[in-house]
Amino acid sequence: MPPQPGRPVLPPPLRVPVAHSPVETANRPGVIDYFCLCAGVVVSLGLAQWSGLYIMPAEHAPAPGNFERLLDSLIPFAALLPVGIVLFWPIFFLTQLISGRRQGVSSAEWLLWTSWLLFIVLAVWLAFKNNPKMPAGLATEEVKALVLMSYILYMVSMAALALVLWLIDLFMRYRQPWTQALTIVLMVWTLVPISYAGAMKRAPRFGDGAVLLDRPPGPVIVQ
Repeated sequence: MPPQPGRPVLPPPLRVPVAHSPVETANRPGVIDYFCLCAGVVVSLGLAQWSGLYIMPAEHAPAPGNFERLLDSLIPFAALLPVGIVLFWPIFFLTQLISGRRQGVSSAEWLLWTSWLLFIVLAVWLAFKNNPKMPAGLATEEVKALVLMSYILYMVSMAALALVLWLIDLFMRYRQPWTQALTIVLMVWTLVPISYAGAMKRAPRFGDGAVLLDRPPGPVIVQ
């Protein structure tokens, strides 16, 4: 419409560009992702059993009750829980790419790639450390203590870094992929069993065989 005489001409309205998230799709886990999460939990349970990991009470400590013994039996599985799930990380990333993800690897997901490579080596060592064909020098008590201490220090450092990334995410204006939150949770989760073992003065050890498989069958009675 042409401007009318005596009527001021208003400028066109300004259009403010809206910043869209680089993660337009694939921000939720799908059926395959949930299936792999369940499979990862089972893998972690198998590694915990097969590794022979257990925690030993301190000397001159009072005998633990039934509930404490139940918690002690769960600590190896809780400590190795992230290992089995992280082993499925390439599948989590691949399903997002298939679903239309266009974002690159996020800050926390770089921790998953690093942990995935290390956990492959750890899982193979845990599964075959008691194999007679394993070189004797790779299954000594010194090597077991070194692997255990390295795992604890690595997970503590990753948990600290994950907490920093989580605080940064609180101020981000765009959505992160769901594996960003998964990474933070998996890295921080290990602090729970580590804190319990430290508070209860329990010393973790790698045994010679599968701890749970060597125990006689029977229910655990909780008082």
